[in-house]
Amino acid sequence: PCIPNGIHVDFDKSLREARQSNDEMIIGLHHSSTMRLAYIHGNTALAAEHLDATRARPSYSPLYSTKTMLCDQGLASIALCRKNEKYSENLKYAKKQMKVMEKLAKKAPSNFLHRKLLLEAEIKSLTTTNKGTVSLMYEKALAEAREQNNLWYMAIACERHGDFCHERGQSKDAQGKWKEAADHYLTWGAVAKYNQLKQRFE
Repeated sequence: PCIPNGIHVDFDKSLREARQSNDEMIIGLHHSSTMRLAYIHGNTALAAEHLDATRARPSYSPLYSTKTMLCDQGLASIALCRKNEKYSENLKYAKKQMKVMEKLAKKAPSNFLHRKLLLEAEIKSLTTTNKGTVSLMYEKALAEAREQNNLWYMAIACERHGDFCHERGQSKDAQGKWKEAADHYLTWGAVAKYNQLKQRFE
């Protein structure tokens, strides 16, 4: 919850301290966490800024948290595609991260399969006109995230599925997915995001 609420961690202070101590891992985690926060709240400009910062850094650690960041980078890249910002470059980058997720999902499915499925659905939503296929992919990603009790991915899978339905004129389906996403965000502790999202269906 410290990430979606932004109230438990002073990111700017942590970044200054990390730079002073030349701690590459913490610097990278700062940028990835801020990117995720911006992505969650739809601030694509800020997400792009920190996405560029994470792309510029090497794979600084074998830790689990740095591997999950790769999926977040892919999701942020897709969000930028939807804004028509460097579409080809961002789509290519998302597909690159997708290949990494495929390998990780085979090695550790409980940690990475739901991430791989969500990123796969997001990429497919941009590259096909088959609504039924994409909707099933979002549902599969949601089911796997639920299996792993990963509230963040349950929430984002529902929200993105709702966005997908809304873009195609399926307003009733969209509102249902947004409400489900809001419930997951609230359970996760992301009150600010819950309040933002519920405006779409109330």
